[in-house]
Amino acid sequence: MLSAGPKSAEARKTSAQANGSLTVLFALDVLEVVSSKGTAGITEIAKSLRSDKSRVVRVIKSLTLRGYVARDEASRRYRVGPKVAELFEAAKQNNRLEVIARPILHELRETFQGTAVLRVFDGYHMVTVASEESATILRICHHIGARYPLTIGAHSRVFAAFLPEPLVRRLLKKQKDAIYTNKKVLDIDGFMRDLRRVREQDYGFSDEDIAKGVRTIAAPVRDVTGNVIATVGISLPSFALPKIKIGPAAKVVKAAARQVSRELGWSDPKR
Repeated sequence: MLSAGPKSAEARKTSAQANGSLTVLFALDVLEVVSSKGTAGITEIAKSLRSDKSRVVRVIKSLTLRGYVARDEASRRYRVGPKVAELFEAAKQNNRLEVIARPILHELRETFQGTAVLRVFDGYHMVTVASEESATILRICHHIGARYPLTIGAHSRVFAAFLPEPLVRRLLKKQKDAIYTNKKVLDIDGFMRDLRRVREQDYGFSDEDIAKGVRTIAAPVRDVTGNVIATVGISLPSFALPKIKIGPAAKVVKAAARQVSRELGWSDPKR
């Protein structure tokens, strides 16, 4: 009789990943039951999901710890927690931001015949959430959902410029080896000086940071409180954005970012 040998490291890794995915799916199922019922107890959740109570207890403890559900001590029933409301508000804000920014991105694209992009800050990375691609044959594509570290690109520099300097230094130590072309952060102090210039001029510029032959200008988008919550930018082939045109182009991009900010409720001191 043949006996199965020990699982390989790769097989164990695959199995762990599968089990982890099932746990996440089950946690979402639990959250949906609680949400649909308003409040629910452990037994009720287990019956709804045809699962044993011990599994529900393990998951509900994790959800409670992270604030996704809350327990009423008197009734011992669970309801949706404040973290879900935070996620909803963030999603609503991003959706509103994209709706407001879309026509302005379109104007930037038409003005420069380049690709206009909207990015937001998520988990100390910049994430592309909207893009209006150039209609020219030579076009620059920015994929929705693409993530970039704070060390790479004009958009990232803008966000980093408005974060607390100690936090930026800590992040740079973790992200400084990220490379998309041949460029990387070699001098953190020099990078910090560059961020101070970005903050003073209210825009960022990158030259072939993410792709060869591409230059980008980005400016900050502010919410009603004045906090930087996103960036608007334009990417062009390097030959279409020579150094002599960077200043005038930056004025246009900054005006576009301020327009988005005003529509979000920001009070522009320059008006």
